[in-house]
Parts: sequence; C-alpha cells; structure tokens
Amino acid sequence: ESDRSGSQQLYTTLVNHLEDVVFSLDQDACISFINPSISRLGYQPESMLGQPLARFLVPEDRPLLRSPRGKKEWRILDSHGKIHWFRVNMNFQTLSGVAVDVSLHKATEEQLLAAQKMEAIGRLAGGIAHDFNNLLTVILSYTELALEQVPQGIPVRQDLGEVLDAGNRAKELTQQLLAFSRRQMMTLEILELNPLVASVERMLTRLIGEDIEIHIHPDPGSVRVRADRSQLEQVLLNLAVNARDAMPSGGRLTLSSSSLNIDRERAEELDVQPGTFALLTVSDTGSGMSEEVQARIFEPFFTTKKQGEGTGLGLAMVYGIVRQSQGAIELTSTPGQGTRFRIYLPATSQPTPAEIPPSPPTPARGGNETLLVVEDEPALLNLARRTLKACGYQVLCAKDGREAIMLCQQEGQNIHLVLSDVMMPGLNGPDLISQLRPLCPQARFLLMSGYPDDSLAGRGVHEYLAKPFDAPTLREAVRGLLDLPTKP
Repeated sequence: ESDRSGSQQLYTTLVNHLEDVVFSLDQDACISFINPSISRLGYQPESMLGQPLARFLVPEDRPLLRSPRGKKEWRILDSHGKIHWFRVNMNFQTLSGVAVDVSLHKATEEQLLAAQKMEAIGRLAGGIAHDFNNLLTVILSYTELALEQVPQGIPVRQDLGEVLDAGNRAKELTQQLLAFSRRQMMTLEILELNPLVASVERMLTRLIGEDIEIHIHPDPGSVRVRADRSQLEQVLLNLAVNARDAMPSGGRLTLSSSSLNIDRERAEELDVQPGTFALLTVSDTGSGMSEEVQARIFEPFFTTKKQGEGTGLGLAMVYGIVRQSQGAIELTSTPGQGTRFRIYLPATSQPTPAEIPPSPPTPARGGNETLLVVEDEPALLNLARRTLKACGYQVLCAKDGREAIMLCQQEGQNIHLVLSDVMMPGLNGPDLISQLRPLCPQARFLLMSGYPDDSLAGRGVHEYLAKPFDAPTLREAVRGLLDLPTKP
C-alpha cells in the first residue's frame, strides 16, 4: 500500500511540474482535473474544476470535443480572451488528455505562409507591371511624337495632352506595383534621416488637416541609411496619409527616428541581417485595425476604404520599398486605440555627399552613328526605330537575339550602340550582350528594362533605360551614352 501511495505521489508531482497541460473530463465534458500548467493562460486550476471544457475553446473548435480521432489542434482562450493554439492528444475512452502549447510554432508557420503569399503576389504584380510598361512606352512615346508635329492652338493638341496625362497616371500605378514586387528602379544615396523627416513634416502640413497634431521626435544623434530619397519620402507620406484617414475626428500623428542594434535572433524574426539599424516610427491615435485587417494590410488592392476612395496599393508599395531597401516593417494596432508602424533600415557609417545643384535640362541632339535595336515587341521596335531615325541615326532592327547576332556578324564593326530589351524569348538581353561584345568592339550597350535585374550586374552594361519611357527620354539616354568618354 505504501508503494502504491509513493507511486501516486510521484505521478502527481511529475504531472504538476509538466509544462504541458494534463486534464481529465467527466461524462458531461466538464473538467474534473487539470494540472497547474494551465495557470500560464491566467486561470487557477481550482476555479476550472466542474466547468465545461467547451467554455474555454473558441466556438468554431467546440465540435472537436465530440470527434474522437486522435490528435487535434484546438484554439483555447486565455483569461483575457487571447487565442492560444494547442495540439491535443485525447483518449476518448478515459476522457483524459495532454495539450501541448504550439502557439509559437503556429505563429512562425503563419509568418512563413504570409511571406510566401506576398512573394507570389509580388511576382504576379511584377509580371503585370512589366507587360503594362511595354504598352505604356508605346502610348507615351507615340503621343509625344504626335505632340511634336501638332502646332499650338490646334484643338487635337489638347486631346493628345489628356492622353499623355492619363498615360503618366497609369505609369504611376505600375510603379506602385513594381515597388510592391521589389522590382522598382532605385536611385540609392546616403541619407541623413533627421533632415528627411523634417522635409516630410513640411509636406505633411499641407496634407494633414488642422485637427490633427503632428509631433516629430528626431534622433539626437546622426542616423544615416543608404536608400532612395524619393521612395523613402513616399513611404512616410503614405503612412501619414493612412493615419490621417484613420482619424476623421482629429488626433495625434507622431514621426520619430532612432537607431538600434539588432542581434541574430531578432534579425531572424524580421528577416534581415544582424547589425545596426535606423528605426523610423509612424504612429497615430486613430481607429486602429482588427487582426483580420492586419493580416492582409500589405496585400496589393486590399483596402478598407469605400469604393473609389483608394486603390489599395499605398501600403503594398510601402512594404515593397522597405523590403527592397533590405529593411523590415512591423505593424502593431489595437481597435479604438491607434496604429504604429516601425520601419527598420540598415544604418551606414558612410558620409553624405556634398549636394550638387542640378543642371538645367537641354534637348538631346541627334547624330549619324549606327545603332542596333533589339526588341521582341513589334510596336516598341518600330517606335525606337522611328524615334532614333528621326534624329539622324542609322538604325538596324532585330526582333530577337538570333537575328541580332546575324546582323552583328555582318555589320558589327560599324555599330556604335546596341539598345536591347532585357526580357526576350530565347536569348535575354544580358546574355545577348555577352555574345555581341566581341562582334561589336566599339559599341556601347543600353538595356531597356521594366525592373532592375541582379543578373545584369558584372556584365559590363553601361546603363539602364527604365520602362515606360517617352521619346525625349529615349533620345537623351542614347545620346548621353554615346557621348561618354572612351575608356583607355
């Protein structure tokens, strides 16, 4: 009898010290025993005795109590109503079981699935934007060519101006899609965050109503990052406008900058490299967001605004710009209490360059050099030929890489510049250039691209021409590259 009592005491001690939740139920599915591990959810074990177990489950999971099929995952509410995931192994004959807290595993799994979904949507958005950029290049360029031939005062000139304005608005939408897919062209420079935040504050005074207080808290030190100035300004403006819309009756908007060190564990959570980071924080006292909205807030075309009041691309663009800048963005929000976005960007110790005043633009002159244009889109190929031929250039055209190689085998010694698309069937732009270089010893190379491509690095490509472009931009890019001094 004493041995049995000792074994029972040992068993009780072991059960009471387990991290997992051990429980038993009576015939009415009420709790007859539960170990102290449940106190992590804010409950006292004694207070749960006699209570229906279903009371502590989310309503959708309560039918699982009547389904004897081995292991299950239950969502259990803690004393504050927060959901915790448990993997439950229950014996329905003895009405006893063990529940293992897998909340951290589920959170990691959901983060991975969300990241994979965002990556897939990003690839789709980037592909759509690339195709639209080809169409917009044709629309914008032919409209510019038509405007150059229509005298002032002719009514059709105003119509062409409307077409050009609409094309430029469409161009902005494709740039937002490319920003989300992390394929937008970026002009990187060393930036001081405090002056950047100050310049955004001046813009905000024109965007934010007088019923919203704007508070700026700059870092007392000097925080520098390597980023695209205009895109980073756009990130802050988009977040500020989003905050404004969440405070229709007024409130407080706060922008702050600081720096911090991120260790390896925290870096893995944020999906960044460990090191020193600049932290930009945008917070408001607005309506906040539910967990369901937070889970989708960075998806393109997802919006909580009324139809016609938003495209659903603003926060998607913010997400893409931050990730393309090797950074991370975090969101915390509580309904009725407000929202806070934290943007982490890798800090740099490089000095900021002295500002150089921009030189006034001058119309690009033409020339008589021989150019080769390689483009698989017929409308774009014809556009480039027409635009450049009108400037006096001798223009050869090829619809793909194979045809370009054949032309260069015959005329390569006389070609001064090759203008090629990046994405083409058969042979892409960078690979084509590698084969044309020996055939065209004096040629410069210019690639047309709807988005930057890491595969171009290290291939001796002088310049990108970002799509969509108009006729003046094409002329300037070609002339500028031809006028570069020859390397010794």
